[in-house]
Amino acid sequence: MRRLLGILTYLLFCQLGLRAQEQLPDINSQAHDPGSSALKPRALPADTQTQVRQEIESRAPRVPPPDFIEVDQEPVIIAKKEPVYPEIALKEKREGKVWVKIWVDNSGVPRDVLVLKSSDTIFNKSATDAAWQFKFTPAYVKKAPVSVWVAVPFKFVVADDGDKGTDDSTKSTRRELTSAVQRFRESVKTVMDGSELEKLKTCVDPSAYLVNGSVFESLYEAAQRRDRAKVFATETNRKLSLSTVVINDEKTSAYEVLKTEDEGGAHPRFHTVIFQKSKGGNWMIRHWHTSN
Repeated sequence: MRRLLGILTYLLFCQLGLRAQEQLPDINSQAHDPGSSALKPRALPADTQTQVRQEIESRAPRVPPPDFIEVDQEPVIIAKKEPVYPEIALKEKREGKVWVKIWVDNSGVPRDVLVLKSSDTIFNKSATDAAWQFKFTPAYVKKAPVSVWVAVPFKFVVADDGDKGTDDSTKSTRRELTSAVQRFRESVKTVMDGSELEKLKTCVDPSAYLVNGSVFESLYEAAQRRDRAKVFATETNRKLSLSTVVINDEKTSAYEVLKTEDEGGAHPRFHTVIFQKSKGGNWMIRHWHTSN
């Protein structure tokens, strides 16, 4: 009797197992069936893919560029922010200078700002805060934008009420700087206009050179031969929208950054002009770099 019950129980479980197997999906056949969509992966929408990529890029560690990279085109400041004078320093009439270096990425945006040198640490935060708000044209190597470090000085000087209380030495320095800036702009106008070529000898150093994109040539010759320097010939129909002059502390060299554009504000072109004071005390153009 017990043996008969055992045989019946075994047959019952076998029948239940066969029924359960019939109800299970054939996973193996679906996995190899090209027409089956049960296990086929679905592509993410385009906007979702973009969000995922941006999220990955934002979390990826940023590697700063080397301290020095040889580039074909230097970055140029196109927007700057004057630093806020620290209140305590202003009350105490403290002055100073801060040199910062800015990591400019391949879109011209600051990615990091570090203090290189400071005459008074009270000015450091104001300088770095201002540097973060700078905008640049990117540097280029073989026509491709690259990340670079750029050094920028910030000078903190207590403003005077006119020349009241200013010593003769300071007044003389101001007159000298004003005269130098005027000289720079007259020299640039002489080269760009090409209307007074006789003045070229008085403002362009004989060894000065022009870098126009990938073209390297004598600036003096390029300014005379308008057909060889089309960049100057076409400037007569463009307007100046930006001009910034920076003179070094020793007042022996300086650079001017200019931005010109069409009447409608399109097709901007940037010029960086390097000046150096000669032994005779005259400011001469030593280098001219322009972007196409």
